[in-house]
Amino acid sequence: MGFAASDANLYRYVRNNPTNAVDPDGLLERPVPPPNIPFQVVPITIPKPVKDLSGKDEARYERPIYPPLFPLKDKADRAAFVAWIEKNKFKPIQVTDKNSLQALGKDKLFKWVVSKDGKLLVIPLEKTPSGAITDGPKHPVATGGAPVYSAGWGKIVDGNKVEINNQTNHYSGVTQESLQIGVKLFKDAGIEATIVPKGAIEVK
Repeated sequence: MGFAASDANLYRYVRNNPTNAVDPDGLLERPVPPPNIPFQVVPITIPKPVKDLSGKDEARYERPIYPPLFPLKDKADRAAFVAWIEKNKFKPIQVTDKNSLQALGKDKLFKWVVSKDGKLLVIPLEKTPSGAITDGPKHPVATGGAPVYSAGWGKIVDGNKVEINNQTNHYSGVTQESLQIGVKLFKDAGIEATIVPKGAIEVK
């Protein structure tokens, strides 16, 4: 690439941040996820040059990241989620082994997220006095409103088996593909996770 990368220091790699980024094709650096998050390099498709304001050819590139981080739909909500966490002294359950969810019991519903630092976090859903299951704390309270690698609802089939989907109203565009990250992290903790449709896990 030489000086075409707009950096006079040809020995510098990904802006002197090789621990947190990669640039295999020499075009754009991409963040490296935590070690427990599946990672692959997605090739950059180089579009045909377009004319910039000065009339010169300008190549424009998208910044593909796999896996992507999903942000809050409304970033203004983050302060409210942080305030709620502080007021209620809330801490999600971090799933680290097969005993992490044992205390919740069979058929328990929960919300789950994979945080930016690679933690699998669970929010148990509670019952009202009438026996109905509440919607409970929102997904973003698990991470303080920070972006996530995946999120959804889940149900405990038994202590070592869960069903999960990607149902969430607060994160933009959580994909079906991102559910594989959740499956992997549950598996790493000794818990078998099965992907089910959104309608299969409901508040009743």
